[in-house]
Amino acid sequence: MANEQTFPKSQKLCKRSDIQYLLSNGQTLFTYPLLCKYIKVAKQNEEVQVAVVVSKKRFKHAVDRNRVKRLIRETYRKNKQPLFAMLADKDFSLHAMFIYTENHHLSYHIHEKKIKELINNLIAKL
Repeated sequence: MANEQTFPKSQKLCKRSDIQYLLSNGQTLFTYPLLCKYIKVAKQNEEVQVAVVVSKKRFKHAVDRNRVKRLIRETYRKNKQPLFAMLADKDFSLHAMFIYTENHHLSYHIHEKKIKELINNLIAKL
């Protein structure tokens, strides 16, 4: 399932307790315009669970926030294979949160380039 280009609910970080633990204890990795908070957790069914955050302070309209989140999720979905391949033989899982830090929309190609760069940096850190 990790090789598929899907993003099922099981790969989404939804539990409030997991998100709070990630925010309080996680490590930070920055690749403009994305800030990534991540933490290693005990091995679970899914190797990686991800959440995407876009600030209401930066984008006042929900339509704009949702568009940016949709672009980030789409680029992550298409480029997550190296991360899953690296974690396949490890004895831990990963919780991650992508936080968008730019004040305006960027193109799909820029998002894709930055997500690839962020995933490669994350692999190098782990």
